[in-house]
Amino acid sequence: MINKRLVDALNSKFQWVRLSALKKIAKTQEFDSVQKTFDTALQIHTYHSFSQFSPSLSAYVAHKFGLRVAGNMDNYTFKGAKEFIKASRILGLTYSIGTKFRLSFNEADVKLANVAVMGVAVRFIDQIQGALEKYRKRQIENVKLTVEAINKRFKKFNVQIDFEKDVAKTVKNGKEGVYLSKIAYLALARKLLKIYDPQKIIETLASLNINLTPEQRELLTMEVNVYRDFDLCKALFEFRSNFFAKKEYLQSDEVVENFHKFGAICAFELQIDKLLEYSEDNKKRILTLLESVKKQRFDGVGFDPNMVDDQLRNYLFDKLEELELLPFLLYEIEFPRQSFAFSYPCARSKELMERSAYVVVGSEMSENQTCEGFISSNLKTNGFAEKVALFEKIGRGE
Repeated sequence: MINKRLVDALNSKFQWVRLSALKKIAKTQEFDSVQKTFDTALQIHTYHSFSQFSPSLSAYVAHKFGLRVAGNMDNYTFKGAKEFIKASRILGLTYSIGTKFRLSFNEADVKLANVAVMGVAVRFIDQIQGALEKYRKRQIENVKLTVEAINKRFKKFNVQIDFEKDVAKTVKNGKEGVYLSKIAYLALARKLLKIYDPQKIIETLASLNINLTPEQRELLTMEVNVYRDFDLCKALFEFRSNFFAKKEYLQSDEVVENFHKFGAICAFELQIDKLLEYSEDNKKRILTLLESVKKQRFDGVGFDPNMVDDQLRNYLFDKLEELELLPFLLYEIEFPRQSFAFSYPCARSKELMERSAYVVVGSEMSENQTCEGFISSNLKTNGFAEKVALFEKIGRGE
């Protein structure tokens, strides 16, 4: 049986301790008994952006869930990438490396976009880490605006968070290294929990039109809950539109082209807040957006297939194929209670999105070995479909 102290050591402040513990875990009988699935997850965060898990612990939990492919994707940074690679190799886990950031899009009635940069070869990690510095600096000002928006809404309740004491201190003393709005919401959650009891928090939030779900209220009022601050933070973040702040991000023009120079696969993330149903208007909006994404030379689109009804989902997949764009699963793993396994609504979603994940892996492997990945490949193929099939095969090790 795996010793709990070994698992705890995976979050040690020393990398050598974390990796040493992982090597011992990998020699246990319990480790060998884990049943592998065909599941993939490309957006696993570590405590270098927003999570309670070290890169080693993230890789270990991915293994525990039986994942075939685990992708490290921290916001604005590759700080934990090299450790994640080492951890994955110890565990025999197929890995991928990427990062995610926010940009101004200003196309098809979409002002902002999350961009996932995936399949980054090891030799480019340090270069891209440097290239992301201007994005990280911009985030400092954006998070200050988030703090101002939060304080404006909570002023009448005498609840205020301080950027330096509550946010910057967390960034500087912790492992994050990047400024994210989620850290401001975590600071708010901790401030509320310090001042009010859970029931009073629920009532206070309701007065601000933030009505928690029954599940969120249950978690908040549990007698013993070591993740109470993160549970409340997650709930607050879901209502972030209530704390509007006009932020500034770098323009998406030429960004994709710049990351293509590193052989990276770039995906536009389609954010859907509520179930999108089939209609002529929604079909038109999706097509207009996909055409804009294609025009800006993105390689694919990420989305949650559960947030689109069956008919519209099939239309979306068909249009992605026509435009030669890869479909990616939009599922971030960053909060403590999240499962590393994802429930797909249909076989087609699972097949196409897992295929794209293996294309990313195949591209990264090829970049590392031959310097010719999915983007930079000079291999002669008979078009997009054959190219996808080729790199999927490489990613699967076939």
